[in-house]
Amino acid sequence: MSSADRATETAPVPRVRVGARSFGPGAPAVAVPVMGSTPEEVLASAARACSGPADLVEWRVDHLAAPVADLLTDLPDLLARLVEALDGVPLLVTYRTAGQGGEGHATPQEYLALVERLADLPGVDLVDVELDHPQRDAALAALRAAGVPRLVSHHDWSGQAPEAELEQQVADLRATGADAVKLATTPADTPAALELLAVLDRVSTSGVPVAMLGMGAAGQVTRLVGPACGGFLTFAHAGAASAPGQLDVHLVAATVEGLCGPGGEPPAP
Repeated sequence: MSSADRATETAPVPRVRVGARSFGPGAPAVAVPVMGSTPEEVLASAARACSGPADLVEWRVDHLAAPVADLLTDLPDLLARLVEALDGVPLLVTYRTAGQGGEGHATPQEYLALVERLADLPGVDLVDVELDHPQRDAALAALRAAGVPRLVSHHDWSGQAPEAELEQQVADLRATGADAVKLATTPADTPAALELLAVLDRVSTSGVPVAMLGMGAAGQVTRLVGPACGGFLTFAHAGAASAPGQLDVHLVAATVEGLCGPGGEPPAP
């Protein structure tokens, strides 16, 4: 056995701890989005999400109709009610800005204030921070200081870069010091989606956990097969989808379990 083979054999498998579970290559999470413009809609969406085989719930805070100033005040109560409704399912919190395909129009300072508020609240297991946001580093620092795991993400709605550039994009995401990273692209066709999976297979065995997802109809295969290529996270819907190409959670969870076994595992002591 070569020294390179021995290093690969003994290298720890990357994992990210999210609540009472950890996820990584071979132990992926099927995440279900929770969305709503009012607290009542959020809680109803959470009930639907938890009625199926979700390993993780992503609360898309940007869908709330309230101004950010009001949200900062109301967040503790709504978050407490949401965590109770989730009944132990780990929670990823995301404020997706309009520039990254979301509904959020917060100013950079409002975005940072929201992340800082989340960092101080119990029940938040993972927070999404956008790679290109002007307050990215400050937001990551606030989460790091509070001990909250960080997911740095980037969404390419214009298409998909060549394979070498995709690998560089993953490297750029990891260079932020995040605990896990996510890259979503818009493949034009099935061959492009397979290229995305090939890159994921190459980059998933070292560094922090990575998810690579294709949006749109051509990208659906990546949502099913990505975990088998080392992705730590895929997304599925239990009602409304938060991105084009998301499939039903029962289909995705059954496929992922068939390919990888049960998702997630208890974190290391």
